[in-house]
Amino acid sequence: MENNITENSLPAINEEIISLMTVQRNITKNEICRYAGFYDNLIDDEDKSLLNDILIVKNKHLKMLDEMYYRFKGERFKPETESPEKKFSKGFISSELKKAILGELENTETYRSLMADFLNQSVRNAFSELTADSQNNAPRFVLLLIKYS
Repeated sequence: MENNITENSLPAINEEIISLMTVQRNITKNEICRYAGFYDNLIDDEDKSLLNDILIVKNKHLKMLDEMYYRFKGERFKPETESPEKKFSKGFISSELKKAILGELENTETYRSLMADFLNQSVRNAFSELTADSQNNAPRFVLLLIKYS
């Protein structure tokens, strides 16, 4: 489901909400870099496919947050230094997977909170989609955690 948020459909927005969206966008960017570092530590193609699905969703989230920010502020996020992908030892990966599960739960709560701040249905739909995606990512990480614990 693709949400089309047009400039004309967006309400004025306060700086506190923009700040929360900015923080969430940066969290998402860091998650992408961190999760990409898991890839080489996964054993089989099924696990790699599962992680790839998560990365596709995370990149979609980044694009949606960037687009909403642009529509609200009329400017793009300032370019940031790319975080290098990390390599993890197999013993360390279970700890990172637990953090990823908790991160998805926190993302769900953040998106719900942001959704509550808007009356505009297209914006609410976008945050609803982000919430559902985060809820779907958590069990994917649980499957990986079961295998790599």
